[in-house]
Amino acid sequence: MERSRASNRGGSGAACGPRSAGGTRSGSPAGIVCQAPSDVQPALPRRVCGRRAADVTSLHTPALITVVDDAVSGLFSEVVREHALDRTAPQLVAAVQAYLQRPAKRLRPTLLMAAARAFEAPHGEAVLRLAAATELLHLFALMHDDLLDQDMRVAASSSAVRVLGGDLLFVIGYRTIVRVVAGAGLPGEIVDTVNHAAITTLAGQAMELHFAEDPDQAPTLERLFELYDRKTGWYTFVAPLQIGALCGGAGVHDRDLLAAAGRKLGHAFQLRDDAADIGTFLEAGITTSGRPGERAGAPPWEFNLARVVAHETTTPIDRLTAGDIAGFARYHADSARGEAVRLLTGLSVPAARVAELSQEACRSVDDDALRSVF
Repeated sequence: MERSRASNRGGSGAACGPRSAGGTRSGSPAGIVCQAPSDVQPALPRRVCGRRAADVTSLHTPALITVVDDAVSGLFSEVVREHALDRTAPQLVAAVQAYLQRPAKRLRPTLLMAAARAFEAPHGEAVLRLAAATELLHLFALMHDDLLDQDMRVAASSSAVRVLGGDLLFVIGYRTIVRVVAGAGLPGEIVDTVNHAAITTLAGQAMELHFAEDPDQAPTLERLFELYDRKTGWYTFVAPLQIGALCGGAGVHDRDLLAAAGRKLGHAFQLRDDAADIGTFLEAGITTSGRPGERAGAPPWEFNLARVVAHETTTPIDRLTAGDIAGFARYHADSARGEAVRLLTGLSVPAARVAELSQEACRSVDDDALRSVF
């Protein structure tokens, strides 16, 4: 699960890679240039919060995030009012609101809306509510993940209330998706996709906790990517991309391409995120080894990437530096990102739409975006 630590992260937030002599960026197919995040205009519904399409489609990403924030808060507020939760369970409401109010990139809603735009989905308000619901599902996972990692990024409640808050967010997000699909006459595969993503993510969380425990399985990069597919790739990239595409009537071929690209994006995203986390721990003198002079404290699974780097490079893990781990992660992340963009070029949508979606995909795994992604 991604973190919000920024101390060890670099990157300018610009493109996928340096331009080649031919004008494209290395790692990207010809004709696809991964521009800076400020150049990206994700999909927007036809009418949002009283604004006409002409008013919102020209706005940049910060304005879109504000619209999504309002939609996310609105879904939660609906349930609070409907069930009088502010009176009967004020601690629960406060715990959830603390997470809702944190600054966020809204990565998953943005990807969903970008895919909907690429496939020219006509369901503006439905797309927005689906996008907001995916963010609620993310926050459900985040609240539970913080408990597992002993990460109190939001010091607003007890552990028990955090568990209940996460459960509440899942119910609200899932209920919203089911209702939107039924009400707008959208494909039932959207609900199937959410079901698959939820189960896969829970399995991925369990895999992460026990990644290093089996002495008969080496900590290979292949195993790590399988873990990333489950704990991050599906619910962060595959599901949002497929849901947005399904809103526009995407067929099986395109959905398969989006799934493959989403998994690659998940690899790129989680490699960089894990490397940044480990770097932060090492800078603070936190390890899991308990060696003299070092402060133990990080859960052992936080160092899964370090174990993989040690195995793949035949380097003793206690000899690895933060730079070693970051370099390994950057190399494989750049490769995965380039492969994701290549896969997206096979979509059966106009080239301009492919370019927009590819730019948004690049932004989603960009170093600068990862500094504050939530």
